[in-house]
Amino acid sequence: MNDNPFSIDALCRRLEDYVGSYETDERMEEATAALVSNSTKLQIAAAKALGSWGGDRALEKLKNALLESYKNSNRFQLRGAIILELSTCIRDQDADWLLDLFFSVQGIWNKHELLPAVIGLAPDIAGNRLFAEIIAKDRDNRHAAMKAIAHMDYPERNRLLEIFENDNDAEIRRSANEYLGSITSKQIRKALFKD
Repeated sequence: MNDNPFSIDALCRRLEDYVGSYETDERMEEATAALVSNSTKLQIAAAKALGSWGGDRALEKLKNALLESYKNSNRFQLRGAIILELSTCIRDQDADWLLDLFFSVQGIWNKHELLPAVIGLAPDIAGNRLFAEIIAKDRDNRHAAMKAIAHMDYPERNRLLEIFENDNDAEIRRSANEYLGSITSKQIRKALFKD
């Protein structure tokens, strides 16, 4: 074991100890420095600390780190960690920022990565933007909107997903059918096995 208090492992352990504790200026400074380091392991530990604190400062650091991560396509592990932390502390006032990012990143995989944070939004907050994308010209945005709607608790989710059954893209139609089949099966099981 390395006894160096400045080793990556020691710094990670210290940041992991901050998870669930309170934020201080010193801890925020340390997490911020770790978040922009060259070590993915250290960056992920910093993201976890920031996510556990939540609040304006931590959220801004996570948002900036996420945007920065898109400059390098190999940063998917870091992006995943940041998105996971954002999904636990995202606020209603951040919905526009998150949905703008969700529908502006290129490629269905990049959109899929953001799904955990998007489905963490309240349906009434995200609804109008997701509904607008149902008829988007961009195929990936339609597909992303469908995935988000399928995983959120909309009162009329089935009716919304049925719209995608008539999409001009075969993959979207297939996915909509799968989601509808899955939802219907869950509803049947729930009705049959009520307590």
